[in-house]
Amino acid sequence: MAVGKDSASAIIAEAPVATAPVEPAPVEAAPVEVVPVEAVPTSADHAAEQSAAAVDAEREAAQAVASYVVAVSIGGTRNGVPWPALGELIELPAVEAADYLRAGYVKQLE
Repeated sequence: MAVGKDSASAIIAEAPVATAPVEPAPVEAAPVEVVPVEAVPTSADHAAEQSAAAVDAEREAAQAVASYVVAVSIGGTRNGVPWPALGELIELPAVEAADYLRAGYVKQLE
């Protein structure tokens, strides 16, 4: 009987393969000395400090109060106090003043 290429492959595929379990070689670990390391500032620490300083500076600038001229007559009250009349001065924090300046309610002192 002639054995073809496919028949030979089938015989090889069906043949049992004997394998012996392989035991891992014992490994002796060298003793490790733990040495405490002092905290060393990293570039990330420096960046965080700069970022925090920038945030603090922005907060201070936003809370800075300056005087502005009232450009339009505004009725009602601001923080429980009536708005100054047209042309009078009003003291506003920078953040609040920026909104009023854009809206045209106040003008910067000249």
